Amino acid sequence: MEEQKAGFKEVEHTADLELEVWGETVSALFHQAARGMRHLLDVQVDSSARATRQFNVKAIDYEGLLVDFLSELLYLLERDGLVFQNLALDLTQGTQLEVEFQGVHVESYSREIKAVTYHNLEVKQTEEGWTANVVFDI
Repeated sequence: MEEQKAGFKEVEHTADLELEVWGETVSALFHQAARGMRHLLDVQVDSSARATRQFNVKAIDYEGLLVDFLSELLYLLERDGLVFQNLALDLTQGTQLEVEFQGVHVESYSREIKAVTYHNLEVKQTEEGWTANVVFDI
């Protein structure tokens, strides 16, 4: 884990895109994963066109919750042409996530992500906080 308390970095991957993410809490980890995914997309946005969305995701474990959360963000990009500008995450009952999404409209993006995968995905707690590697199908 890096010296920063939360963050992400792109990891070299042979065929897809991969991120290493870390945070002090599970919520911070999820927020960094979302930031990292947006970074990978390399979006150009129209900051004057704003929208708010709310959604909930629920899963049996943190891995499923992370995949479902990031997949919902991809769905909002595909369906509504939105990426988040601000995210409020509330982790309740262990593996239920309530999300308030304040987004901006995307004008273009350089990389397309088709899906968030479970490939080698493990959300784990360390002495410094939480960490995970997320692989995206492109």
